[in-house]
Amino acid sequence: MPEMNGFEATAAIREIEARTGRHVPVIAMTAHAMKGDRERCLEAGMDDYISKPIDRDVLFEHLDRVAAQATDDTAPLSGWSDAIERLGGDEELLREIARAYLQERAALIGDLQQAVRSGRPERIERAAHTVKGCVANVGAERAVQLALQIEQAGRAGEIAPAAGLLERLRGELAAVDTALTDLLAGEAA
Repeated sequence: MPEMNGFEATAAIREIEARTGRHVPVIAMTAHAMKGDRERCLEAGMDDYISKPIDRDVLFEHLDRVAAQATDDTAPLSGWSDAIERLGGDEELLREIARAYLQERAALIGDLQQAVRSGRPERIERAAHTVKGCVANVGAERAVQLALQIEQAGRAGEIAPAAGLLERLRGELAAVDTALTDLLAGEAA
């Protein structure tokens, strides 16, 4: 790529995602299949990694995996109505939970960021589990899936993938915050 390398392109894409809340899958493809390449790509925010020469079946397997992780519903709060249902139809209670979440969200993501920086898998697992539960309460299904993936990476002792997923989660949480703020502002109108 003449203008920027894959890492720079991924960083630019992830910056845009942080503003829009939409996720663009990125699969690294390189002829340099060196030890640690996959981890560096995932840490940089890429979704997957394959090496050249390309094997058609492997390529389609990776594309299918990334596509399966994407959700058809692009709304940050795609599970809002399910969350209301879980609360016995009490939407006002869910709005109270959403207000509490917005007050605590910065501390939650801060704990997760610190856990990733510490490089301690058990802290990553625990912090991601907490975030997962909180975003599940407000029906943020994509954020739930990302937090789950980070939790699983922590459980498996995989620090680099957790770090890459954290950047995606931060972008998704920004979209959740915007959607919740808009939704709660609409109740005052």
